Amino acid sequence: ERNPWYTFKYTLDVHSLPKKAFLKYLGECCGETRDRDLLKYFASKEGSSDLNEMIYTPGLTLLELLDLFPSCNPGLAGLLQFLPRLTPRYYSVSRITEQGIKFVFNIITNKRNSTSLSSAIPGVCSTYLSSLSTTSHLHIYRRKNTSFLPPSIPGSNMILIGAGTGVSPFLGFLDSVNSS
Repeated sequence: ERNPWYTFKYTLDVHSLPKKAFLKYLGECCGETRDRDLLKYFASKEGSSDLNEMIYTPGLTLLELLDLFPSCNPGLAGLLQFLPRLTPRYYSVSRITEQGIKFVFNIITNKRNSTSLSSAIPGVCSTYLSSLSTTSHLHIYRRKNTSFLPPSIPGSNMILIGAGTGVSPFLGFLDSVNSS
């Protein structure tokens, strides 16, 4: 069943940083003058420096802004207009066998230095994957790797560096090298 809950959970990126037009809209949805004026100030050219310091640098999302500006009550149509679509998260498959597909992933939690807000920000896809059971079904889209391949000469030495990619691509790569 497609309803607002489904839309927010599966199609809209509520964790994205709000654009200036969105902040201006949120300001228009505030019942208190202080909240309205501050959000509109952040959306203005004059407020750019403070916008970066107070919203973009700490990475505030819609939910945190609604917490900070309690009189802000945006409508569903406005949220649908301004929130970006949730983009696919690309994960490497560690191993594909006749028994199934094996994924390896880490649970990502970003830390924030702010004391007024929650200090832990859960990762979007990692949190979702960790909530699944071994019998859960996933919608996946295959994207064939064409650039990260083993050397054409078997037994060649390799130096592998995985800055921020996780362990799964390496396991799949090593599995490919082993099977060839």
